[in-house]
This record gives sequence, structure tokens and C-alpha cells, in this order.
Amino acid sequence: MQNWLQVLAVTVMLIGCGTIDARSVQDISAWGIGWQLKAPQNRIGPAIPPVVNFLRPANPAIASADPPSAVVASFRTIVLGLKGAISGRVDRRLIGVFAVSGQGCALRGYPVRDGGRTIAAFFTLDSSAMAGNPSGWRLCHPQNLPAGQDMAFRGLLISTLKRTLDP
Repeated sequence: MQNWLQVLAVTVMLIGCGTIDARSVQDISAWGIGWQLKAPQNRIGPAIPPVVNFLRPANPAIASADPPSAVVASFRTIVLGLKGAISGRVDRRLIGVFAVSGQGCALRGYPVRDGGRTIAAFFTLDSSAMAGNPSGWRLCHPQNLPAGQDMAFRGLLISTLKRTLDP
């Protein structure tokens, strides 16, 4: 039931996406509170249809995908290991990480704005762009990542969160 309500809330919000900037969502109230009821480490999964529809005008090849179990496990470990302010930001402001195919880069953040202020964010993750060694990842924004899969993914998550929430 909770997942159904979450999908309904996102669907209602995204119905009007043809009139807004495709790079951001303009009203956090339309997301409802469903995402806030889910533990942050569990906010990863396939992109739901309204998210795919939101992204499709900018990228017709985009499709929902299942995130690889290793990526899900890594995400959960990273989120559970966060401390202090960054942990609070993820808990209060990260709506979710939605897995897609056809994005062309590893992790992209989309701000959610309310009254012109960035209130939250959601990410889209293309795990095929993250295949292999982190030095070979196709990044949405150039940056240096630490060595090792988990540390690189952690760095990518945190930098995307900061870039999306602090434009």
C-alpha cells in the first residue's frame, strides 16, 4: 500500500512536467511523505514510471532498470556509514536513487525545488556506466574519485548530493 501511495504521489507531481524545467522538479509537496517513511539505505531501486516519463523528453532512450545487487549493497553500506551533517542531509533530503539504463553517465542528481529553494533531490543511476574500475566510469560531471569501488561510489554519491542540493 505504501509503495502504491508513493507512486501515486510521484505520478501526480510529474503530470505537469511538460511545463517545468526538465532538470528539476518544482514542488516538493507533490512528492508526498512516502519517501521520508523509507529508511535512507533502502531508497534505491528501479526507476518508477513517473521518473522515467520525467526524464524521457531529454533522453528518449532512458528506461527503468534493476540496480545490480552489488550496487545496492554498496549504497546501503555507504549510507549506513555516513556520519554527522551528511547523514542528516541524506536522511532528510535524498528522495531516492532510481536505476535506469540509457542515461550515458553513472549518477545524475535532480533538485526538487519548493518556492524557488532546493529542498530535496533524487538521483538516477546508470550502473552500466559504472562498470569495471572506477577510473573507467563515465561520469556526468568530471571529478577525481578515490581508488576502490566502494570509496569511489561513496565519493560520487556525496559529490552529487552536494552539487544537487547546493547549486
